Amino acid sequence: MPSISSELLNELSWCHGRESAGMRGWVRKMVRLTPFSDPILVAREQTRDYEAKGYAVACIGSVAVVGALRCMSTIPPSPQAMQASQTSPSSHDRSEVFGRLILDLRWQAANRGVELFQAIHPTESGLLTDLDRLRGYERGGMYRVARLLQMDCKPIEPLALSGALDGPITANSKLQFRPYRELAWSRWCHLIEQTYTGSLDIPGLAGLRSIDNTLAGYADGIPEQKRAWWSVWEAGIPVGCMLVTPVGPSTGELTYLGLVPGARGRGFGAEMLRFVGNWMLDQKRERLVLAVDERNKPAISTYQKFGLRVTISLDAWLAPPFSTDRPHSVPPWGEPRLES
Repeated sequence: MPSISSELLNELSWCHGRESAGMRGWVRKMVRLTPFSDPILVAREQTRDYEAKGYAVACIGSVAVVGALRCMSTIPPSPQAMQASQTSPSSHDRSEVFGRLILDLRWQAANRGVELFQAIHPTESGLLTDLDRLRGYERGGMYRVARLLQMDCKPIEPLALSGALDGPITANSKLQFRPYRELAWSRWCHLIEQTYTGSLDIPGLAGLRSIDNTLAGYADGIPEQKRAWWSVWEAGIPVGCMLVTPVGPSTGELTYLGLVPGARGRGFGAEMLRFVGNWMLDQKRERLVLAVDERNKPAISTYQKFGLRVTISLDAWLAPPFSTDRPHSVPPWGEPRLES
């Protein structure tokens, strides 16, 4: 396992502008699980006027995740600047600095063989520095591909789960739930890929990442025999899948729930969610969390029927591999821009 020096952790803390036990714990976990021998990526830029740094971590699943970016003046501000809450360099310059840091981090990630470069950023923020950071993502070649809603439900109640399924499907459904290991690995991967077809959850992600690395990311380092993954069958044919990741002693994260196109719109998602809830009760896990693309209205409606509520929204930013970059090209998911 790669080692992390206290000096490097202090440098990463500087990027956040504060000490954070949560950050240190997250970095240590990612480094413990990563297949990369040198997973901490740090970009630095310094002039006589300012110092800037950013970092990302090359994680399991061949994805590099941005940790933080920061740019601070090395010149004491004048009284006028302090009154206006200004820092140097200017807002325009900061976004350019952040863009250069992102490009540097992306090159470092590409040189390690990382497939995907991503950042997750809270949607609601009135800080000018956050807007500079988002513009820096764009200048660094990243694209905002989705707004994710984090949803949470506690406690999981058996009666509430059953009550969400009033209707014919409760009595007449012929769905079967089988451990994923009953399928050959190649068939399991093919089933997952089938559920991506026409999906409303981050459709722009399709094809940017190999299925093996995607599943490695879903596994989150959990040994094969302990993965709470199931295939879903109707009349002897696999039509969907569910993947749950234990989080701490009492929480389960619904990492992925998918159906093949022909099985959608038939109420199966609700029954699959009930199965997950009952499994969590058996495991004495009382809290369910998940993230869903805000465009996936059918899934959101189903989750709300089970008592899940939105707690926060996050913007997902991605960059394609450098080998596929073209100047001024539009990626497959389009090219949304920030307001000026």
